[in-house]
Amino acid sequence: MAAFVEEIVKFLAMKIGSWRYPGFNYRFDGIVYGVSAAVGFAVYENINYVAMYGLETAIVRAFTAIPLHAFCGVFMGVIYSYSKKAAILGNKGASIGYTLLALLVPMLIHGTYDTFAFLGGQGTIPLLVFVVILYVTAIATIKSMSAADYRAGFYPQARVINYDVDI
Repeated sequence: MAAFVEEIVKFLAMKIGSWRYPGFNYRFDGIVYGVSAAVGFAVYENINYVAMYGLETAIVRAFTAIPLHAFCGVFMGVIYSYSKKAAILGNKGASIGYTLLALLVPMLIHGTYDTFAFLGGQGTIPLLVFVVILYVTAIATIKSMSAADYRAGFYPQARVINYDVDI
């Protein structure tokens, strides 16, 4: 249940803050917005956990929960960027489908993490393996999206050129 609610909150923060922003014109932008919303949420959540359970909790969560939120933000942001692209190209059905995936994929990742975390000692090794897999997959995804945008851009017709900026 926590994964469901938390991922919806992060998605809404991301969408409200970026969907209509004209600078959202690359796929990689979705990653930036997704990770920003996710890490912002993680900071808030960790302050609460540390207040309740002490400073030791912060150390454990620094290597597990905070990266989890960032990873969920990466995958949410990637799929969210495809939703934005579909909307710009006038494909409302695809945009809705990508929006649902942008919520579902992080919910599944977060739910899997929570399941391992709540297993206690017997879930420690699977949790660590899962976090390592997420690290590798997230980094590969970030590199891939960055390279693709560097080569081709996202949807050039939507690019904003600001000639008033001093370089």
